[in-house]
Amino acid sequence: MKKEYEALFTPLRIGNVEIRNRFAMGPMAMGQLTEHWAYAQESIDYFKERAKGGTGLIITGANFIENRIEKHRKASFPCPLEDPGEYMTQLKKMSDGIHSYGSKLFVQLTAGLGRSAIPAMILDNTFVAPSETTNRWDPSIKHRALTTEEVYELIKDFATCAMLAKMGGADGIEVHAVHEGYLLDNFTMEMFNQRNDEFGKDMMGRLRFPLAILKAVKKACGEDFPVILRFSLKSFIRSERHGILPGEDYPEMGRDIKEGLQFAKILTEAGYDALNVDAGSYDAWYWAHPPFFHERGLYLPFAQKVKEVVDVPVLTAGRMGYPELAAKAVNENLCDMVVLGRPLLADPDFVNKMRLDKEADIRPCLSCHDGCFGRAHQMRLMSCAVNPRCNRERETAFTKAEEKKSILIIGGGLVGCELAIWLAQQGKKTTIVEMADKLMSTGAPADMNIQMIMELLEHYHTDIHLNAKLTKVEEGKIFVNENGETKEIEAPSVIIALGYRSENSLYHNIMTIAKDIYNIGDSSHPKDIMEGIWDAYELCSHL
Repeated sequence: MKKEYEALFTPLRIGNVEIRNRFAMGPMAMGQLTEHWAYAQESIDYFKERAKGGTGLIITGANFIENRIEKHRKASFPCPLEDPGEYMTQLKKMSDGIHSYGSKLFVQLTAGLGRSAIPAMILDNTFVAPSETTNRWDPSIKHRALTTEEVYELIKDFATCAMLAKMGGADGIEVHAVHEGYLLDNFTMEMFNQRNDEFGKDMMGRLRFPLAILKAVKKACGEDFPVILRFSLKSFIRSERHGILPGEDYPEMGRDIKEGLQFAKILTEAGYDALNVDAGSYDAWYWAHPPFFHERGLYLPFAQKVKEVVDVPVLTAGRMGYPELAAKAVNENLCDMVVLGRPLLADPDFVNKMRLDKEADIRPCLSCHDGCFGRAHQMRLMSCAVNPRCNRERETAFTKAEEKKSILIIGGGLVGCELAIWLAQQGKKTTIVEMADKLMSTGAPADMNIQMIMELLEHYHTDIHLNAKLTKVEEGKIFVNENGETKEIEAPSVIIALGYRSENSLYHNIMTIAKDIYNIGDSSHPKDIMEGIWDAYELCSHL
């Protein structure tokens, strides 16, 4: 292991729980559910895969604490109170699996979505908020104010669900959240909280809800049961539905840094065991869910400010999926734990690859949002553009081929190369024929992926023919002109992967000659990176 990485693999205590390293899996709503809103086996496999990959702390995506006041459509958020017995049974399977790899499990519990609710997620017009307001996504939708009695019901539900999580083997919980503009965060912001009861009026009134949740959970689960908080230091809200871009200087209408630091001190002095720090809100989506144009490690300055005023561990995410950056964050005391969200969707073995000095093999997140949030907003199963196995671990598990089948791929673009690697991982012998003088010569916008792909092709001993033009096809073999020399190549199965434009004339010319021939990538029809990679994966899974 590189010396600069050593600090990342030292233990960290959150409350009385010791985490084996400084990596946490960020909470993401990736769950697949049973009929009664418990984690399905697919979700258990998904979380176990990240623990197996070396991540020290697994934080689940949000679990709804109730489904009466704010009624939800079943999607990817479990709800312990729907069927407590089944919930605990399924969670115990998950926690046992995670613990078997030496990792710890924190379950994230959410007060609700509030004005940030995607309208399709809410049933029976049960849109709620601290005060009357309009929906973040559809201003025509009105949210009613929660009653004081309902707030106390939610506090009680938090304690009950935390106890169910503990009984299911969870090592702690994360409260969701004074973060991103969800319901609990709305309570803490003056612009969204105009209440006149004990949950409004002034700063301490606006903080009463998260403080009461902490007290109730500690009473139910014990003072030594860790309770951490997802916490946005700054909201970056210019006005409703309008964010503040990096470099812009607008007055903050949400929570500014000064108030955020006051909150951090009050919340941790009250007993929160750690803060999972970020920035942004649904009114500034690009801060809360940073795309590729945001700088790497964008939350580190906020985490560092919080560390200066609190005495508990500070976790942070925000495009942290770069080994050198993760090491810098901990070595320079910018944060205590690095949170990886989307990078662990792309490569669940990220942490182990760092530990074993194989960081060049890490499949990097592109920060593209296509496979994760893009699919979520289409109400489809969340996954990853560059990792089709994500959230389908059992369904797509590879098995080694009983016989070493040879497969020829015509076209050395991104899809052809990805396919060659996946086939090689199944024990198949792969050959790539490319007419250009190098692979991926069209310049696909994925520099880090290309570097990894080139090294993996070498690792799997892929036979590569460059400057090679197909001249003849016969049963079980092809002939190419490679640098002016005619070569015969064994080809019992042929896959054509040509393009950025649809060019399928070759496929039609040889489809009656080759026994097993498949047309994928842009050769079939033009695709983006996600569609091309997923098509390649689906094909190799069935060869």
